[in-house]
Amino acid sequence: MPGGITHGRQVNASNTGLNYNGIDPATLTPSARTSFDVDNEVIEGLSFTGRVDVNANGVTIRNCMWVGGGESTFGILVIGDGLTMEGVTIKPAPATAWYIGLFITADAVSTTVHGCDISGCENQVSQYGADTQFIESYIHDSLLPPASEGHADNVEVYGGSATFTRCNLPMGALTADGSINISPLTVDGLDHSIAYVHVVDCAIDGGQAHIWVDNTKSVDTTHATIHNVSIVRCDFGGHTDVGTFDRYACLANADGRPTVDTQAEQDANPDAILWPTRGSQVNTWRLCSDLAPDRNGAIALPDIFDPHLNQGSGLMPGNLTDTAEPIVLDAINSVAAALFTGTLKLRICSANGSDASAGTQYSSSTDQTITFATGGASSNSQTYATLNAGDVKGWEIYDSSGTPKRIWYGLWSPVNCTAQASGDTITSTAHGLSNTQKIVFQSGYAPGGTTAGTTYFVVSATTNNFQISTTSGGSAVDITADSSTVTYGVVKTVANNGDSLVVSTGGITTSAD
Repeated sequence: MPGGITHGRQVNASNTGLNYNGIDPATLTPSARTSFDVDNEVIEGLSFTGRVDVNANGVTIRNCMWVGGGESTFGILVIGDGLTMEGVTIKPAPATAWYIGLFITADAVSTTVHGCDISGCENQVSQYGADTQFIESYIHDSLLPPASEGHADNVEVYGGSATFTRCNLPMGALTADGSINISPLTVDGLDHSIAYVHVVDCAIDGGQAHIWVDNTKSVDTTHATIHNVSIVRCDFGGHTDVGTFDRYACLANADGRPTVDTQAEQDANPDAILWPTRGSQVNTWRLCSDLAPDRNGAIALPDIFDPHLNQGSGLMPGNLTDTAEPIVLDAINSVAAALFTGTLKLRICSANGSDASAGTQYSSSTDQTITFATGGASSNSQTYATLNAGDVKGWEIYDSSGTPKRIWYGLWSPVNCTAQASGDTITSTAHGLSNTQKIVFQSGYAPGGTTAGTTYFVVSATTNNFQISTTSGGSAVDITADSSTVTYGVVKTVANNGDSLVVSTGGITTSAD
């Protein structure tokens, strides 16, 4: 039994599976059993070539091996409570693969998988059980069995609750979905919500993104929920499918969840993902020295890939231009030099720009030179004074002589909300808007029937809903389709000569004096 393991990156084939307790495969006894039905039975020193169902409670499987595979094949299916697996190897037979190596059903409670080596499956693990623990296990290298639909994950967390501690989870060459896919399913009318997923001190690599968090594909998203996902002190390898994101992708946050830095923040909002971005709990890029750019040792930030990040959160906004994202990430993590060809400028805009050119400068404002902070520090703030009356739609940071010109941009006070075609209504909880106020929609997140960047007036405002019009007090705009991914910003009007506007670029937070 190995000792001294402090992180999943130390876990591999040499210290898991049969090697966990130093077992020679030649000493195993072949078994034709297809089920374990006796409570508290200890199964030890056997080899299997087909599916075994664990129906009893308190079963221990130690120093055993499964070698097999084929279309729709399972290695171990867990139904009973309290299963302990220690030093178990599940691997494919030559020229084939398992469909699922370890299937933990929703009936199973308190399964523990310790020091196991599971590989060569379309999905190494499919997890629905409650309070499942994976400890110091090597779960790796997905393969597709013959006639497979080609929908692979390393680990599927489709329900229940699970903790991964000091595990090594490289998916291998296959890039479908993620190394850990956290996506609740409602199957046959049953609710398979996810109560928690804790991933701590693990090494994770491969997939389209290393981790997927996605509640957009459930049959019943009202009852199939995801709560309390935490990713802490993990290492990421960066070997993802560049055709999906065109960049490193540690997290695919498919339903736009907020990310938080502390447990207290997640306790207040269980829908949030706990992903520390400062201090000793951060996640880190490692094992990526073969990639360009090499970010080995840099902090792995979560929200580059989330289109619905609130820019006031202090994390990386989702509205960097696509080609600017790796530049800014490198700057924050101090892993590259000569990142910008010209002086960085901060501009207050009356009209948005594009990736190729900066936006229209707000009347009477002056572009401010900023110091871009590196290594996680905050950059300087800028104060705009003597601003005349007029609409301010947003801000931009741009490179005065580089390509792309526009690096970072945003609406004023961005808000994520939904739109309903029935009633032509925008729903935004406790929005605080009043009739005649002006808003604009962010590019890519405007509801059907509207245009991003166009100024709209609020009409028929209630506590949580409002409509929009092209004129103050006018008729409501026809919203042509429902949308759950709408983002708007409040248009600011600097009403009096001499008013000032303060912009802080440390975490890109904006406010009006």
